[in-house]
Amino acid sequence: MPTTFLRDALWYGGVILQVMLLARLFRLGLIDRYPVLASYLAFDAAQTALRVYLYHSGLRLFGLQGYGLFYFFSQPVLWTLYFLLMLELYSLMLAEFPGFRRLGRLTMYSSLGAVALSCCLLMVLDQQAGFDSYPWLTYLILQERSVFLCLSLLALLLLVFAHYYRLYIKRNVWVLLACLGSYFLVGALLLTLREHFGSSFAPLRNLANAAWFFCALLGALLFVSRAGETEARPLRVTWGRRNQQLEASLFLQLQSFNHVLVKVLRQ
Repeated sequence: MPTTFLRDALWYGGVILQVMLLARLFRLGLIDRYPVLASYLAFDAAQTALRVYLYHSGLRLFGLQGYGLFYFFSQPVLWTLYFLLMLELYSLMLAEFPGFRRLGRLTMYSSLGAVALSCCLLMVLDQQAGFDSYPWLTYLILQERSVFLCLSLLALLLLVFAHYYRLYIKRNVWVLLACLGSYFLVGALLLTLREHFGSSFAPLRNLANAAWFFCALLGALLFVSRAGETEARPLRVTWGRRNQQLEASLFLQLQSFNHVLVKVLRQ
């Protein structure tokens, strides 16, 4: 009971933080700059509040368990928003390089289609029922682990790319990438542990996931600011000195790649 109460408190706290972050974006005039983030916050806040209500009320929809039915249809929408949110951050990181932005869009949409197709095939071919009450719930949880793992790798690739080329990126983008990337990574790890330890770990996983999500939202709420849109900086390195000549060389190299991509993708 204490675990359930704390988990629910974190869930509702997360909804409040999402509404506060959405209001902050509106107040700072950043809705147009982060439209996918705003859409995600609005959708996730609404679906989380409704999901918690359906879970505790036991309401049935079309003769089926309301919570499970809503979870089944809302999760794919949420996963799609996650990928689109990563695409939005990628576009903002490479705002000066249209060739890379277009390549990123094509790659992301292709990856999204491949992940969706893979999830559908796995749900059809995987015959393991798992330890959940409903087999399809096990399938969705397995797919969520794959989605979170893909998102974690995408965030890591963006981080490595930005660090290698010493990209000057708005501080707000760094904040959002750190908060979202850490949430995806921890989510993938917790789902892996859930699969390994079985049903006994599920309540602890739900609590830990809600707590980390709350922390990620709190970090975004505290550090996203108006000044974060005017201040651009590269990823800080704790060793060595800044080499301006190397940064200029890498920037020219990136511009050259971008020029080639613009030509190729226009054909």
